[in-house]
Amino acid sequence: MQRRTLLASAATLATAGLAGCSGLGGDGGYGGGNGGDGDGTPTPVPASDVEWREGDGLNVEVLLESHTTALVEAGSFRVVSTADTSHDGDERPKDWLFSQTYESRFELERERQFLEQDLTELEETQTAYVADGTALYRIEKDGEVQYSSEPVERTTAEFKKAMEQEAGAGVRGLDQWALSVDGAVARDGRELTRFVADEFTGERGIPSEIESASAEVLIDSDGVVRSISQTWEGTHEEQSVTVGVDIEFQGVGETTVAEPEWADEARSSGGTATESDGSNTSGKLRGGL
Repeated sequence: MQRRTLLASAATLATAGLAGCSGLGGDGGYGGGNGGDGDGTPTPVPASDVEWREGDGLNVEVLLESHTTALVEAGSFRVVSTADTSHDGDERPKDWLFSQTYESRFELERERQFLEQDLTELEETQTAYVADGTALYRIEKDGEVQYSSEPVERTTAEFKKAMEQEAGAGVRGLDQWALSVDGAVARDGRELTRFVADEFTGERGIPSEIESASAEVLIDSDGVVRSISQTWEGTHEEQSVTVGVDIEFQGVGETTVAEPEWADEARSSGGTATESDGSNTSGKLRGGL
C-alpha cells in the first residue's frame, strides 16, 4: 500500500470524493438562472465588482487565494470528488485512470485528517486517518483487509499548509480553461456565479489527444468555489476515451473528523501493508487539475 502517498495526497493533490455530509449551505439542488422560479424569488445574478473576476473571465490566481484562505480560516472542510472514465477497447489502456471516488476531511481544532479513495473498477479502497501524532491505514482489496500505522510529526503550521493544498484541489488548474461567466444559479439561498468553458488549453496525460472538453465552475460571492465539473473526450493509445472529474467543497466550518471504528485494530496490528499493484493514487486522480 502506498501509505505515504495516500497520506501526502492532502498536501499534493491538485483532487478530491462524492457528495456527502453538510455541504456549503446544505444539500439542496441548483436553481435555474432564468426568469425566477415563479413564486416571487428573484432570479440569481452573477457576482460583480469582485476581485476574482476579469470582465467576463476568471482571475484564477485571485480566486485561489480567496478560496483557500476562506476554507483554512473556517477551520474545517470536506472535499469530495469522482473520476468517471471509459474506453471503447476490450483491453484497458496502459497508465489508465481508473474510475474512483475520493474524499478528504480536515478539522483544524483537533488537527485531524481523513482520506479515503475507492477504486471502483478494482474493488479496492484505501483509507487513512491521522490524529494525535499517528497515521492509521486500512486497505481493502479482493475481500481482504490489511491495517498498519506509523508516527507522524508535523506542526500546526504544517497542518494548515496541508489544508491549504487540499483546499486548492482543482482550483489551481482552472487557468487551463477558457472560462467565461454564464449567469448564476441559486443553492440554498445563496447565489452562485456560473462559469463555463468548452476549450481546454492545457495538456493531459489521459486522454493524450483531446478532441473536446467542457467545464463548469460555481462560485459564491465570497470567492469560495462550490463545485467544479470537467470532462475530456479524445483518444488514448488508439482508443476513444472519456474522462470526467467532479469536485465539490462541502461542510466549510461544519466538518468534524471522527475516529473510524477500525482505528484500534490498526493501532494494534503492527502490520505492513503491501504495495497495491493496480491502484491509481489520489494524487493521480486529480491528474494535474
